[in-house]
Amino acid sequence: MGTIKPPREFQRRLIAWYAKHRREMPWRGSRDPYAIWVSEIMLQQTTTQTVRGYFDRFMGRFPTIAALAEAELDDVNRSWEGLGYYRRAAQLHRAARVIVEQYGGVFPKDYREVLALPGIGRYTAGAVLSIAYDRRLPILEANTVRLHARLLAYSGDPVSKEGQSILWENAERILPDRGNIGAFNQALMELGSLVCTPRTPDCARCPVSGFCRTAEAGLQESIPFQKPKSPPEPRTVLAVIVRKKGGILLQQFGMGERWAGLWDFPQIDLTALGTESGFIPKPVECKSTPSARPHLRAVWLKYGATSSVAATFNNFSQPGKSDREPHRGSDRKSDRENDRKNDLFAAMEPAVQTGVLERLSASTGRRLQLGKRLGTHRHTVTRYRILRLVHEAVDTGPAAKKATPERQGWFAPEEIAALPLNSPARRMVEKFL
Repeated sequence: MGTIKPPREFQRRLIAWYAKHRREMPWRGSRDPYAIWVSEIMLQQTTTQTVRGYFDRFMGRFPTIAALAEAELDDVNRSWEGLGYYRRAAQLHRAARVIVEQYGGVFPKDYREVLALPGIGRYTAGAVLSIAYDRRLPILEANTVRLHARLLAYSGDPVSKEGQSILWENAERILPDRGNIGAFNQALMELGSLVCTPRTPDCARCPVSGFCRTAEAGLQESIPFQKPKSPPEPRTVLAVIVRKKGGILLQQFGMGERWAGLWDFPQIDLTALGTESGFIPKPVECKSTPSARPHLRAVWLKYGATSSVAATFNNFSQPGKSDREPHRGSDRKSDRENDRKNDLFAAMEPAVQTGVLERLSASTGRRLQLGKRLGTHRHTVTRYRILRLVHEAVDTGPAAKKATPERQGWFAPEEIAALPLNSPARRMVEKFL
């Protein structure tokens, strides 16, 4: 497909533009590979504006690789809380320990060694080594994928195997032979973020528009190719606040689960329950409960879900009919009415509710009785739009023949404030405790 010609003029214009228009960031201007690494991990799937505040706090708490490696994962997760995609924090922590153990706490300079660290792929390795050491390594992330696709007028899928091969090849070809590699790579990302935006790119302000085949052909709105996004899948979860002797019961997510290492309130996924039973036809695997989940179909077979419950599940499974995000201007009364309509637990027959509580009790090792409903909380996680039904629950003793899970405990409110919680749990603390 070719490349940008002449590359030196392209490089000169881009570097000159960057020197004049680049934004000031806490991590820019630093050649410290640790600071660059932390910023690059934080910026994955997270906006620059959000990362600004987190970066300074994180670096203040863990100023060196050794400090990060020595910290407990709970402390790292607490500093990461609110950034989302928490696996990044766990991998950052693991990688810091590898660097201390294998490289004496010094970030390695060898590309293959960096690439072997937990949580580091081709882009992150290239970004850190090019910015810190001016290594001649290309980068390709969301902003530069879009930029390279438009420069080449590549109309195929940029994330396909073919697309990635073409774009990575171009990213490497247009790199300067020596010097300014880090600045050049940062300039590409800045141009993609500020000028070559996903919609209505500002080609009049682009310093390299004369090299852009997409601009020449007027195809900015169709390149790069984007697959249509699927609407978020609605789900409903029953979460309980269990108090006993001044303590509140929390559970910790295990490794491999969505919020590994974080804490949350005991809960059960009612939508998954309906899916297992065949009331919701589309099977969706969900790992939203932080404890080993028994097979759920037995609940429905044993207690006999009624047609009214099936109708409720079927209604909830239709996007747009339930669990809508409150729109601007919507009143609280309307939201409360919608939440009542979508309360799957309330729609169940008493015997089915009993079965659900048995499963919830089994997951905690405690015999629970449901108390009053406290309210609801809505949030979105990856491809799911979740309605969380929040109830009080009473602990009446150990569940029959059920051992207490290792990853749970009773915490005083002041202790919860210091624990790393996922965002829905933190919202529950603020709203209901």
